[in-house]
Amino acid sequence: MRSESIKLTSSFLKCKVLKGTAENTGLDTDSIDIIVAGQSFHWFDPVAAKKEMTRVLKPGGFAALIWNDRSERENSLSKEYDYICSKYSHNYQGTGNSRIESDTFITFFHNGFKKFETPNYQKLNLDGILGRYFSTSYALQPQDPEYGDAVESLKKLFRKFEKNGYATMEYETQIFLGQLK
Repeated sequence: MRSESIKLTSSFLKCKVLKGTAENTGLDTDSIDIIVAGQSFHWFDPVAAKKEMTRVLKPGGFAALIWNDRSERENSLSKEYDYICSKYSHNYQGTGNSRIESDTFITFFHNGFKKFETPNYQKLNLDGILGRYFSTSYALQPQDPEYGDAVESLKKLFRKFEKNGYATMEYETQIFLGQLK
């Protein structure tokens, strides 16, 4: 992802992509107004990340944690896609904030946080559905015994919901915004 970011931002002369982690950013103390983590907080060590983010945030600065949770609406592409992930991907643990204990948010933010939600969607062709699945950390690999069955299930799912070459994955975008100090 870092190498893709470097490629995509190469024309922005003031953009600098740093090598770092949420727990060790390499940024200067009190240098940042807002920290935004998109679809990544579940990878952080929340205690160490909070310590680092608190260090780099300016007084009065904010942190925003953002991700898309797939819709739980019955008879939707999103719900059935989630079922396929659960059935075939043994490392699958859910999506978005469903993987994070609610107490983690309470202890991460200082003096509470605001939560915002808005519906969102992604129109995908068959390659998009397959690419969506195979870009995840829990995706089966070609050598896995159930790989072919998973691919066929995803193709069948696409055909069920396809209209004019696309199917719609429904999400609920969630934003948690607050201060850390």
